[in-house]
Amino acid sequence: MILSAILVCAISAKVGWRADLPALLVPAILGPALAHIDVALRRLPDPLTFSAGAATLALLTAASVTMGLDPLSHALAGMITMLLLYGGMWFIAPDQLGFGDVKLSASLGLILGWLGLRAFGVGVIAIHTLGLLVAGVLIATRRASVRDRMAFGPVMIAGTLTSVLIFA
Repeated sequence: MILSAILVCAISAKVGWRADLPALLVPAILGPALAHIDVALRRLPDPLTFSAGAATLALLTAASVTMGLDPLSHALAGMITMLLLYGGMWFIAPDQLGFGDVKLSASLGLILGWLGLRAFGVGVIAIHTLGLLVAGVLIATRRASVRDRMAFGPVMIAGTLTSVLIFA
């Protein structure tokens, strides 16, 4: 809860009072709980991933009333792109990426797409860079091996929040 509060304050300070602020806060509010569950159980529960996606879509749709339809179309394109990217990764290596990560990618893709192409690119790069760093540290400290499955949800959330803090 403390991490969520810090993230909410940081994003609110960065964004200010804009119509899209509530949607941008969704990964800050649900992200720490999802990350904790993923690390502990190696799964992302459907009620939380679906709630994140539905809330983000509804809040961005409401924000588009005052901010325009272009960002909403970009958000939908971001969602579809992330679903295709992570769905493809899951299809190729289902033992390395869980389907919960694919479902989580929908809400994160909405956020990254809403913020624009640069934010989307930086977010995806941040996700995978953080994933490599975390995996490297776990392997170097012998807390994991190359064959072990890593909880990827936390780095997906952290990479997205990094992009939000840069581009929002």
